[in-house]
Amino acid sequence: SCRIGEARVPGPDDCTWKLGCCNPSGLQGKHHVLSGIKADVLAVSETHLTKQAKIGLSHSFRSHQSQYKHVLAGAPMAPRSSASDAGQWAGVAFTSSCPCRTLATPWPSDLYETGRLQFGAFYTPADWISGAVVYGYPEGRSHPHAHSKTEAILDFAWTRLCAQPGPRFFTGDWNFPLDQLHIAPRMREAGWIEAQDLAFSITGQPIQNTCKG
Repeated sequence: SCRIGEARVPGPDDCTWKLGCCNPSGLQGKHHVLSGIKADVLAVSETHLTKQAKIGLSHSFRSHQSQYKHVLAGAPMAPRSSASDAGQWAGVAFTSSCPCRTLATPWPSDLYETGRLQFGAFYTPADWISGAVVYGYPEGRSHPHAHSKTEAILDFAWTRLCAQPGPRFFTGDWNFPLDQLHIAPRMREAGWIEAQDLAFSITGQPIQNTCKG
């Protein structure tokens, strides 16, 4: 027998999808590096993407038949020089093999223009999944008050994600350890869990630093 609305030959019950996160220190000429990452949604920090470079990346994905069909880039970076498509040292983006869109967001003055925050929603096999990618300010003479500026970006992104229904993620290169960011305990109290902590609890996989510590 067959229940009303049920297929006689059900399709695969596969609702899994993969999220990746990377900092390539600039995406110019690196479409093949991203295409080698087996993820359905990839959050990218420090893209250096100008408007023209973003168009070039999308064209490269298409011409090389990459799994990534969509690019949701944050604000385009200003070119370093008139003779280069490389932009200033910031920029965030999502690349996705799933249908996707940006989230309507009440941006504070000038925050979007920093190129350090982007929101996206992705139609994965599991559900619509929403997320944010943040590229924090690195400490140094080039970025005074890096910590407080990064905290402000994270606070705004967290507030926006909390207003979003459904499953959510929060990722990026925040440039500070979690124990130095006051957002971390607030997220844990709200039931969020860091990806490596989750992997350790499920599989026993050891927690590791990134390649840059």
